[in-house]
Amino acid sequence: MKKPIIGITGRPFKVTASIGDRTVHGMIADYCDGVLDAGGIPVMVPQQNPEHVSAAVRLLDGLVFTGGGDINPIRYGYREGPQTPVTRGVNDQRDHWELALARSARDQRIPTLAICRGAQLVNVAFGGTLWVDLTAQYAHSEIHDVTDGRAFEGHQSVSIEPGSKLSQIIGLETVVNSIHHQAVKTIAPGFCAVAWANDGVIEAIEPVDSTWDLTAVQWHPEYLQNGKALFQWVVEAASARSDHQ
Repeated sequence: MKKPIIGITGRPFKVTASIGDRTVHGMIADYCDGVLDAGGIPVMVPQQNPEHVSAAVRLLDGLVFTGGGDINPIRYGYREGPQTPVTRGVNDQRDHWELALARSARDQRIPTLAICRGAQLVNVAFGGTLWVDLTAQYAHSEIHDVTDGRAFEGHQSVSIEPGSKLSQIIGLETVVNSIHHQAVKTIAPGFCAVAWANDGVIEAIEPVDSTWDLTAVQWHPEYLQNGKALFQWVVEAASARSDHQ
């Protein structure tokens, strides 16, 4: 059986080299390891001209959207108010490319796992909005922006919608890590929420259209032992798609 090729979105980093400061496209190895352990072949998909998006997606059997900086709030119609929420690491070129990539993945029905920023990006790509900063905007919010050692451990309970794709993958309840200060606010048309934190923050969304295998989670399964099931799912869905082509 042919191993499926799973694209993983890369992110730009600034590094200092002997010839001066340069931009490097890379990804945290945990994403790659998640795909490898599940039996897939990981390939990095760096940001590029969106004109190439359809051709790039045709090379893939599956896709993983990775975490990273915030999506520019202008992308979902946010206008600054009296108290401007904090944004971090906005990269307009990455936004432009990955929004096009999400839409092409939907059009070509590529099995997709979207993680943290990736979940937010999918929601924005199809017309949804985000909380720009939970601490500033979401009343009674729990602490979602954990950046210490707990990032690699489960510390937040999540309830999952019965009958959802996510529930079939990991069950009705799980404990996850929470490493974000933004989250889905208004759900994009054609999507539904399928997981929630105790404070009501949306922790996962899925398309209503069952012909697109996508699950988008706000946490980081690549750091968790119980996150392996999500990588196994996307690799298996990609393999099944590849076998039927």
